[in-house]
Amino acid sequence: MKKNLLLLGFSFTVTSVFSQNYCGSARYDTEIFPTVITSSNVSYGQNIDINGNNQILIMDVYEPSGDVAPKRPLIIFAHGGGFVLGSKTDQYAIDYCTAFAKRGYVAVSIDYRMGMAWPATAKDFESATWRAMQDMKSAIRFFRKDASTNNIYRIDPNYIFAGGASAGGFMVVQLAYLDKPSEVPSAIDTNLLGGLEGSSGNSGYSSSVNAIVNLCGAIFDTTWMQPGDIPMVSAQGGADELVPYDTHMMSDPLGLPIMTVSGTCTMHIRAYHIGLTNPYHTYYGQHHTSPGSPQANLDTTIFISSDFLYQQLGCTPSSSVSYTNQPTCAGSPPPPPPPPPTSTQEFILSEENINVFPNPSSGEFEVRSSEFKVEKVEVYDIMGKIVEQKTLNSKLGTLNLNAAKGVYSVKIYSGENYLVKKIVIE
Repeated sequence: MKKNLLLLGFSFTVTSVFSQNYCGSARYDTEIFPTVITSSNVSYGQNIDINGNNQILIMDVYEPSGDVAPKRPLIIFAHGGGFVLGSKTDQYAIDYCTAFAKRGYVAVSIDYRMGMAWPATAKDFESATWRAMQDMKSAIRFFRKDASTNNIYRIDPNYIFAGGASAGGFMVVQLAYLDKPSEVPSAIDTNLLGGLEGSSGNSGYSSSVNAIVNLCGAIFDTTWMQPGDIPMVSAQGGADELVPYDTHMMSDPLGLPIMTVSGTCTMHIRAYHIGLTNPYHTYYGQHHTSPGSPQANLDTTIFISSDFLYQQLGCTPSSSVSYTNQPTCAGSPPPPPPPPPTSTQEFILSEENINVFPNPSSGEFEVRSSEFKVEKVEVYDIMGKIVEQKTLNSKLGTLNLNAAKGVYSVKIYSGENYLVKKIVIE
């Protein structure tokens, strides 16, 4: 596809004493290496996971085949999955890293600590982001340590970038702007989880990055973005139904509220007013799909990221991407929240008069109501995919769930109102 994309952001120029190393050729601007080599399951650290177990942290390292450059910029990428699913070998992560390695970068896809209670609270989500952010910092330090010792990967420690999609986007945004002890959310127990740098490994080296790539992520507090902070490029669907495009309540796949966050649009407005470089791209009318779905999104995402990072190297990209000075955002607004219930039954639906039994269950369980008819029941897995539904129109109904072991959400309807209960299938 042609690189005649329009990004909204700032007009800016990057200067650096190192820029002459990377400008003047097609390298880092376009794909010049036909193939890449991958070093899989490289250990970069370890830390305690959500269950109290020690987790070895691993990554896949992508390098251009036959490359002899003594120093190369580095980008470390974090997959999405809501901090409960996904891995470094998700296809879009592989494609993203491969594209940058073919441009001459060292590109890395990391696994990081995951796990979160379900349904999630704000504290659960902030803590999951905190653990992931600490792991990314360990990965950054790993490469700076390697550059100063064995120099296996031949990275330039002066040019390290971080990127992430969805949950990975949350990770890198907080990595960039949650950088002071005074900003640490009150929900974070630093005695239990560790401080800003964490203890995932490779202490003694800097975890700073030059810029970040945010794909469908958001920030917890825009005041963390301050003049002089590092640049960011963002891309997000204008109708994202999971991560807000502007500022409002973020919900889980079932629509249960988690916390208020600020996505691409609001972050850009904040960046504009404080003079922070933040070009961005809106996928008009699109929802919260992965950056590589459909394939056209992946192509666009790679071009956006590549041109932005090439400018961070002090170079001018060959594409015709333009940066305009816009204090407001363009794109489809996210869908409005559902209206509040108007039926008096909203006061009847409660934990006291609806029961799901037995819980835990082997798969067969009853939904019981002591006061009113249940019209229908829907069962969802942890990612919000419906796995069972049944019409009842009675106070008692039996469901037989043929599904894998795990935690499921049971959505129980009466009229336009509903209650969600959790069930464990053993």
